[in-house]
Amino acid sequence: MLVEFRVTNFKSIRDTQVLSMVASKDAAFEDTHVLKPDGASFRLLKSAAVYGPNAGGKSNLLQALAFAQWSLFSRRTPRLLFSDDEYEKCPFFKLDMTSRDNPSEFEVSYVDNGIRYQYGFSILGDRVVEEWLLVYKSDKPQEWFHRTVDEKTHEDIYKFSSHFKGQKETWKKSTRKGALFLSVAAELNSKQLQPVYQWLLALYVLDLNLNSLSLSQGILDSYIKSERDKKNLLNFLIAADLGITDVDVKTEIKKIRRSTANKEGASPEFVEREYKRPVFTHQHGEINEYFELEEESGGTKRLFILAFYVLEALKHGRILVIDELESSLHPALARFVIGLFNSDENKKGAQLIFSTHNTGLLDIKETFRRDQIWFVEKNSSQATVLYPLTDFSPRKEFSIESGYLTGRYGAIPFVTEFILDSGENNDGA
Repeated sequence: MLVEFRVTNFKSIRDTQVLSMVASKDAAFEDTHVLKPDGASFRLLKSAAVYGPNAGGKSNLLQALAFAQWSLFSRRTPRLLFSDDEYEKCPFFKLDMTSRDNPSEFEVSYVDNGIRYQYGFSILGDRVVEEWLLVYKSDKPQEWFHRTVDEKTHEDIYKFSSHFKGQKETWKKSTRKGALFLSVAAELNSKQLQPVYQWLLALYVLDLNLNSLSLSQGILDSYIKSERDKKNLLNFLIAADLGITDVDVKTEIKKIRRSTANKEGASPEFVEREYKRPVFTHQHGEINEYFELEEESGGTKRLFILAFYVLEALKHGRILVIDELESSLHPALARFVIGLFNSDENKKGAQLIFSTHNTGLLDIKETFRRDQIWFVEKNSSQATVLYPLTDFSPRKEFSIESGYLTGRYGAIPFVTEFILDSGENNDGA
């Protein structure tokens, strides 16, 4: 489970911002909304919502987590919030002169199998300038490795703990200046680092506004073939009241022209490829009609794809991060998805972190604890600031939605008067 995420100097974020999933002492919804990991002295939240105005930095906060993942896995993570070519260099805070000369920093702390891990790195341009991993098997951490850069020679300096085993010199020599040691060592069979690498790989970061959301052929086929997974998927779609009564996979064979060049005058060569596409059954009276995904509404498409990630997160205890959860989702469906995580059935520690403008969720008392609500806004330097609702200690009987909309907690847009220039008094209009 995620304990906290830290980010510094990324896009609209200048100073270090911390999103913490550590639960407060509040005993509200103790059996459903929080979980105490094995061996931990603290409790963790199963979900967190981030509110704020447009351009306040909500998306940038979630993109920072996606960028940290992208830095490790590059093109192996197609579900990111941006394309692989978008960030050749880490995007820093551009609205002051010092940030461009300072590194961007990312750190993820999490608990897995009763052990807490704290992994982070700093990037300046396309160069990794620091990287570290702390492992808490007791209250005292073991610093498995710490990588820095020599200011004079600009060469990497590594410090390894005696607790960290394996071919350290080989992994060190194989790590380029712009690459991360964790990913290189894990791919070169470091048994100790592979679980850390795989945990970070298993993060799901989605933007429901993107038309590029998709599922791999393998995921789609495996879900339909598994009786249990298909049943859960179908129950999710039925519970969402989409009018779908069954889902299956249609297999098509297509002939694809070879990408290799043919000899001059030779006929083009084709190969057969198998493609799988979802097909939905809608029932009206005694009539069963079949629809392909392209024939469904945009909201149904997004919810269908979202269902896979939600079910996978719940099944394996993973973290699902969604930018603008309410995009193409009715508020009742958003509450439905949140409720799957804030449930006593969620025993594997799956977590949902999302941004939203849906203030209606704030006054559904079963939806959130107060420590699950976060806000972002920009300060006088136009830098994003992240802070929790608990900073304000609102009374339990007070309307959180009303307080937010009236500006009690900040993080709302200040809309000024707009006068439309009709051009009637301008010469030549």
